[in-house]
Amino acid sequence: MKSKIPIKCSCDQQIRIQDIVQMSLYVKRGGPVFLMLRFLCPHCHQYGEAIIRQIGGGKENSILQLEELTDQEREELESRGQITTDELIDFHLALKDL
Repeated sequence: MKSKIPIKCSCDQQIRIQDIVQMSLYVKRGGPVFLMLRFLCPHCHQYGEAIIRQIGGGKENSILQLEELTDQEREELESRGQITTDELIDFHLALKDL
């Protein structure tokens, strides 16, 4: 059984991946990782935000467990392994140098 992170608007409408307009990661070395999602509700057409705390990048909080992925895409992503916090920070610093 795969766990999902339910995200709902203040009007109690369930938010799907198609409704997400922005994703941001907040990372600290050796600390928790926070994922901020900004979405546009398909029901009330209001913008909203959801913050998800990921501790240690566990699979139970993986945003990749969405129904929109095919089995082949899911297998390919899982074979790559998880991205570590240090890799995220290094990537962010490399983008600053561009």
